[in-house]
Amino acid sequence: MKKGNVKLRKKLLPSGMISLYLDFYPPILNKETNKYTRREFLKLYLFERPKNQIQKISNIETLHTAELIQIRRQNELRKHDVYSEFEKEQLEIQRIAIGSFLDYFKNLADKKQGKNYQIWNTAIIHFENFLSGGDIRFKI
Repeated sequence: MKKGNVKLRKKLLPSGMISLYLDFYPPILNKETNKYTRREFLKLYLFERPKNQIQKISNIETLHTAELIQIRRQNELRKHDVYSEFEKEQLEIQRIAIGSFLDYFKNLADKKQGKNYQIWNTAIIHFENFLSGGDIRFKI
């Protein structure tokens, strides 16, 4: 299996902020969408031209956070071969734990057919009304 490489990249936004993202080579499989992707946007931003000490410190801390995420992703790609079955299972549990229960519920409903599909969709509508536009994560 070819080892992947993860680079931290920056993209200048029209707002004057710099968006941080990871660039994967070769592309990796996104387990949520089941499609190959080259990028993971971190939703972390830097000030292009920091105006004061607070913005400079914010840039340093944000960049440090992005670098830690990069290292974690790099380790996930390179160590996948050496993880035991238990470790792989624990990683999958962690990934699922941060996921949306509503999305999970909708994915299950999409696999249903006929009248069963209608029952699941009705349950989803009631659940969405209960959430009032919010969401519930598996892990609290």
